[in-house]
Amino acid sequence: MVLGILVFLDLWGISKRYLNNEKKGSKYKYWVDKHRYANPFQPTSADMFILNHELEENPSLKNLANKEIEQIQNQNKLKKEELNTEKAKVYFRELNYATNYRVLSLNNPFSEARESYFHKSLGGYHGAKLRSFDELIDFHISREYSHLAYLLKNNADRSQIIEFPVLNMLNTKYIIFDYNSAPLVNPNRFGPAWFVDSIKVVKNADKEMLALENIEKSFAIVQKKYIGETDTDTHFINDSSAIILLDQYRPNHLVYKTKRLIVNNSQYSLNYYLQLECLY
Repeated sequence: MVLGILVFLDLWGISKRYLNNEKKGSKYKYWVDKHRYANPFQPTSADMFILNHELEENPSLKNLANKEIEQIQNQNKLKKEELNTEKAKVYFRELNYATNYRVLSLNNPFSEARESYFHKSLGGYHGAKLRSFDELIDFHISREYSHLAYLLKNNADRSQIIEFPVLNMLNTKYIIFDYNSAPLVNPNRFGPAWFVDSIKVVKNADKEMLALENIEKSFAIVQKKYIGETDTDTHFINDSSAIILLDQYRPNHLVYKTKRLIVNNSQYSLNYYLQLECLY
C-alpha cells in the first residue's frame, strides 16, 4: 500500500510537469505549437546557404517551389512564423528531390541525424550497421573528417582542405563546420557518377579498403573475385566527350543517362545493398 502511494506520487509529479494547463501569460507553459511539433528542426545559416547556392544553380527548382508555396498561401491562413516554416519545408523537400550531392557536418556526424532532415547527408546514425560502409567510416571517413576539423580550427589554406579522396569519392559537396557560418563548398568531389580510365585489381577486401586511401577519379579499385581470371590491371580507351548523369533518384531505383562514343567503365558514389534493396 505504502509503495503504491509512493509510486503514485512520483508519477503524479512527472505528469504534472508535462501534462497540465499551467499558463505563462496567455499561453500554456509546457504546450508546443502545432507547427513547431510538426517541424522539430529549423534551418540554420549553413542550411540556408546550401539552399540559396543550389537555387542559384537551378532557377527552375526555385520556380517550382514558389508555385507550391503560392498554393499553400491561397489554401491556408497561416501566421507569418508558420508560413516561413512551410516555405522552408517546401524548398528543402524540392531541393532534396532534384539534387544529388552529400553534406557532411563536422559536429559528430555519425551520432546525430540533424543534417538528414534537410539534406542527403554523409553522416547519420542507425543501430544496424552496414559492414562495408561501417569499415569505410572506421578506416577513412573518420580520419579524413577529423583531419579536416583540425585544419579548419587552425585556419589552414583552403587548398589543403579539399584534398580528401574518400569524401570526394562519396560526392561530398558541402562541409558544415559551424551552423552559423557558410559551409565549405568542395570543388573536388567526384559527382554522383563518373568514368574511369583503368581498374586496379587487388586480392581481397582488406587490400581494397586500404587502397582507397589514394583513390582518384581516373581509376577504380576492384577485388579480383569480381574481375574474373586476370590478376593484371585493366585500362580503357579514354573518351573525353563521355557524359554520365544521375537522372532519377529513389531509395531502391536509380536511373542514369549516359552519352559516350567508346564503351568504358563507369563508377557510382552511392552504395547499393542488393539484400536490403536500398541505397546509402
